[in-house]
Amino acid sequence: MKQRIAVALAALGAAASVLLVAPPARADVQSSARGAEPDSGSRGDPGDNGASDGAPGGDAAIAEGGDAAEASEAPETPETIEELSDRVRELEDIVGELERKTALQRLGWSADYRITLSSFRYEGESPDGARNADGTPRKVVLDNQEQWTHRARLSLQTDPTGSLRFRARLVVFKRFGDSAFVPVLESSAGRVPRDATARFDRFWIDWFLTQRWSLSLGRISATDGSPSELRENLDRPASTLSLGLIDREYDAVAATYQVGNLLLRGFYLSWQFQRADDIYTSLPFLARSEAPMRTYGAAVQYRSTTPAIPNFDITAFISPRFRALPPLDLPIGGRLVSPTYVPNSLGRVMGATALLLWRDMVKGLDAFLAGSISHVNPNGESLRYPIGPDGASIPVLTLTSADSDSHVGLQVYSGFRLTMPFGGKHAPKTGFEFTFGNRNILSFATPTSDLVTRLGLRGRTYDLYYIQPIYSNLFARLSATILDYDYTPPLGGALGFVPELGGTHQESDRMIRGFNLALHASF
Repeated sequence: MKQRIAVALAALGAAASVLLVAPPARADVQSSARGAEPDSGSRGDPGDNGASDGAPGGDAAIAEGGDAAEASEAPETPETIEELSDRVRELEDIVGELERKTALQRLGWSADYRITLSSFRYEGESPDGARNADGTPRKVVLDNQEQWTHRARLSLQTDPTGSLRFRARLVVFKRFGDSAFVPVLESSAGRVPRDATARFDRFWIDWFLTQRWSLSLGRISATDGSPSELRENLDRPASTLSLGLIDREYDAVAATYQVGNLLLRGFYLSWQFQRADDIYTSLPFLARSEAPMRTYGAAVQYRSTTPAIPNFDITAFISPRFRALPPLDLPIGGRLVSPTYVPNSLGRVMGATALLLWRDMVKGLDAFLAGSISHVNPNGESLRYPIGPDGASIPVLTLTSADSDSHVGLQVYSGFRLTMPFGGKHAPKTGFEFTFGNRNILSFATPTSDLVTRLGLRGRTYDLYYIQPIYSNLFARLSATILDYDYTPPLGGALGFVPELGGTHQESDRMIRGFNLALHASF
């Protein structure tokens, strides 16, 4: 193959010397230049490579360059233009094949590391549910003056062909010196600090069926969506969907239709859980329910390239038969208690989010405004636990707002970020974010690396942060956060206690104050 490439390169040199004599606008050479592009389908029509009308024109030009005698005395060209064109096309085929094989073997890697020092104060009802003698919740003040966490993420990507690409990310997130295992929701496996075990929080393929249609399959990016790129000091969002009611890791199938900067998406999620009585997984093909819990969704997104025109995103979803997501064990009486009855459906759950994001609204100022709405239709079912007299099973958990006249939840999320007019590439940035949620709002969000979540909180949150770039791949962020609750948050995103145990949205005066100093490096 090396000899063939050498011969073809020599042919290219000979072709260049001939083309210096020939007139400009050689159709065959232009076609070859386009064919060298690595994009799939850009080689043009192989049946028309420009040689048929280009070569005769070149011969005529050489003949017209002088009289017949001078032409006969000139040294003969060892090969005709048509033969040289054939050699050039042969070289293109060889190089194209080499590029294809190289792409198949190429795997792109990137990484980031974040270490965070935090301090928190919790004021409100005792987390263990302790009560006073009169039955009222016991109020406590808990301080954690020093909380060290660190997180490492390894991202990999490959584009084996122009129509197929693979993306994945491996995450380790833990507290200093802590290797305890705690049960977590499957959709938050990469966001809860545990041991040093690495876990994939996302892995999927994108299949570009046509220039406009694509299909995504796998654990698609659904965390840290827009507008989190402002607080995370990113150029673009790290997720397919915007923040609002969804900020978790999910396995899904999604279809996208793109026209310019406009994207239309549809996605489908299917949850199937292992049978509780199959503790040795000897029947992994059987699930806990006859039918999986299905969720359907759609999104309209516009990515603006003009500062005066905002990016916008409208996302909606519906789960016709929502059921509780494991783990379902509750800490009761100093031990974890498993449910004795889990209904196949608790009712219908649906929600929608709309986001407007302005980048460089005015020079150095980014701003956003988002609103979310949720609605549930409880069917009266509940999870039962053996905590009644003599171990009797009684209803404990049900769908949020099942005990309310209103089943509509509302949330407002807004903020801005200002880049200082000094410092150049190392210019500091300061930002502020605010959320408000009413007593029925539900969201499927998990704590971030700050160990708190502000989305879906039934009350108000305030977050002030300062970002100081140090190098192009290193920055520090200092933040102060206040979470002011009006009502207790739902469990697992959409569950609450039955009325006999306090209701699905008990009033709460808890408050959390936190300070975080994070150092983030990317490689």
